[in-house]
Parts: sequence; structure tokens; C-alpha cells
Amino acid sequence: MNFDIDYIGGLGGALFGIAAFPSVYKAVRTGSAVEVPALTIWLFWTACLTYFGWLFLKFGIQWPFFFGGVETVSWSVIAWYHYFPRGHRR
Repeated sequence: MNFDIDYIGGLGGALFGIAAFPSVYKAVRTGSAVEVPALTIWLFWTACLTYFGWLFLKFGIQWPFFFGGVETVSWSVIAWYHYFPRGHRR
């Protein structure tokens, strides 16, 4: 069987990239992410920056690494709504 190992990396990257989408969706919909602990936000955000930064520096630009940016942006949105929740919707 001829299977390119990059597909496994792509699948894993995609799953990590979309893992935060339910929390992002809820934060945007409700205008708040205060239920997500700040330590969790900071750990995931720092992990994304350091790990995906290391992958980029070690291996250069690879298509599975795109999802690292998606995950980092997702955690940034969650952090924004955690620290700057908007008022109740009318």
C-alpha cells in the first residue's frame, strides 16, 4: 500500500486546528468566554506559538502547519472574549 505520511500529519493538524471551534463558536455567539479558565487559554495559546513555531523553523513551510495558525487564531479569539466580554444581546 502506497500511503503518503503527510496525509496523517494533515489529518492530525486539521483535527487540532478545528478542536477549538466549538469554544470559538460559543464565545462569538454568547459574547463571552469567561467559563474557559484563563490558565487553559494561556497554556494552549503558548503551546501553539512555541510548537508550531518550532515546526516551522525545523521543517520550513509544510501544508499541515497551516492548521497551527488556525488553532492559534482560535485560541486568540477565545482569549479576547474571555478578557473583553461584550454585553448581553438584546
